[in-house]
Amino acid sequence: MQLLKRRNRHNAHTLNAADTDPGLPRITLPIPTYQFSNMREPWHRRLASGLHNALVFMVRKIIQLLNFALCLLLLLLFARFLLIAFSLHASIFASWIFQLSAWPVLPFNNLLPMLSYQGWLIDMNTLVAILSYTIVFKLITGFLHNLFIPAKKSY
Repeated sequence: MQLLKRRNRHNAHTLNAADTDPGLPRITLPIPTYQFSNMREPWHRRLASGLHNALVFMVRKIIQLLNFALCLLLLLLFARFLLIAFSLHASIFASWIFQLSAWPVLPFNNLLPMLSYQGWLIDMNTLVAILSYTIVFKLITGFLHNLFIPAKKSY
């Protein structure tokens, strides 16, 4: 009888230890040595981390500049589209807008015909330019963002 009680106590202890002990090393990772308060991170890791942060900062600023340039270009092209739609060609402002927006629309000239709808002129070339420049800029900024800026970890 006593032998049976000893065996049950021994098996209960081993089953408990067998369930909990092997699971912990799979879940947790060892703490790096530089995380301890008395240990400093090695200089080469600090240098690499600083260079990485500087590169991420510069890429973010480049992305901001590209987005700003896209906003200016879209404002210019929308102004051109509205001036053509309302047939406003005589003012100095309109000629200034047409001169500034001539180079972005140049690759799309004579691509599609100008449509007339109830007295309004719809410049399809400007609309195609707006769409294509938006897609190109967003592809470039998305590529830079995915290439250089790390994704935020969500736990």
